[in-house]
Amino acid sequence: MGTDAAVSAFINYLKGIYSEIPLQDHKNIVVTLMLNGENWMFMSPFALDGVPFLEQLYLALEQNSSYIRTITPSQYIQFMRSENISAPVIQKVATGSWNRGTGFAVPYQSNPSLEQWSGYQVQDFYWEALNYVRQTVINYGNSNRLPLFINYTTLEKYKNASGKIGNYTRAWFGIYASEGSDWFFQMAP
Repeated sequence: MGTDAAVSAFINYLKGIYSEIPLQDHKNIVVTLMLNGENWMFMSPFALDGVPFLEQLYLALEQNSSYIRTITPSQYIQFMRSENISAPVIQKVATGSWNRGTGFAVPYQSNPSLEQWSGYQVQDFYWEALNYVRQTVINYGNSNRLPLFINYTTLEKYKNASGKIGNYTRAWFGIYASEGSDWFFQMAP
């Protein structure tokens, strides 16, 4: 399947979801699209690691704005508050992937899929080192009265800053990149 066909198929899939939502619920429903990981790009038939696919996908999302509205989770929460829309609070979040397809959280100790990320001496050493670095950065931020970056928007605001806040921001970018990396997976024997 080429890029154009893949984007068309994806947009048609979203149209199908939209048509299933009752009209009165259109502004209260969020469909979450998560392109988690990069394997779908690197292992895909798309040229250039999926960049043309993503460019065409984002363009198609814009062009279909009569029924698709792209929004971040923070923006949606703000919208809900402004419209007095209530939603249930999620009490427990299942493991997003590597859960054997059950949709339920599987404890690390009994989930061989999660063992790809931890469980070997070298991997565990680096997770512990990353945790130490994270705590050191938090302590540095606290002692210098710097903001704790709890969302990407705040982090992005200081991306090009200089001085303490700039160094602190770059440290958080490094921490988040490390925490979300496949690097620990690659450390397995």
